[in-house]
Amino acid sequence: MPAGAEASREVLRSIISDRSRHLCVATRGDEVVGSAELIVVPNLTHRASPWAVIEDVIVDAAVRGGGAGTALLQHLATVARANGCYRSSSTPASSALTPIACIESLSGCSLACR
Repeated sequence: MPAGAEASREVLRSIISDRSRHLCVATRGDEVVGSAELIVVPNLTHRASPWAVIEDVIVDAAVRGGGAGTALLQHLATVARANGCYRSSSTPASSALTPIACIESLSGCSLACR
């Protein structure tokens, strides 16, 4: 359940100012239809290579199956590699979710990340 509006604004400001966090949204026109976040974690092993976790992948039910979620995950995997991460992981919020095995087309959506 989302926090109240003011608490949410404060958390969003904190996320955006944290350089280890990468928040990405998928839009269709002016409407946000999905979001996901990548967090880069410093690490002492693997030659001090960081690792990453992908969290809070959310796609509007009206556009699911159109590739927005896949595009978000693929983009965040690219961000993880660009940050030198030796691995990235994500834990499904539901056992009904299955691993993504292919890239789908992003029907009319675009991505914006910080």
